[in-house]
Amino acid sequence: MAAILSKEQEKARELIRAIGKLDEMHIWVVSPPSEPRLKIQVKPCCRAKFVSKMIHEWNWHPQFMGLTSRTTDMGFMGCLVEVYEIDVAKQLISLPEADPRKIPNE
Repeated sequence: MAAILSKEQEKARELIRAIGKLDEMHIWVVSPPSEPRLKIQVKPCCRAKFVSKMIHEWNWHPQFMGLTSRTTDMGFMGCLVEVYEIDVAKQLISLPEADPRKIPNE
């Protein structure tokens, strides 16, 4: 039986899936699934595409948190990555829905 997800968890899952489909970019979601904030590592060479896609196409606003190094399980030499964070719950707060029966500027 599948667990029922909150609105925040569902939106976070959708965002993680979308980021996972960015095969041509070096982007990794590194936060645990139950975390209310998504932590994302991005190689500097992919920053512009990533930020543009997040803001202009998906309407998310990642916050730059700093730099860290990324290594692999195989023990290869690490690389420097930028860390971004998205507070899913905070960004889901929206304005009340408009009444479809009301004409704007009445």
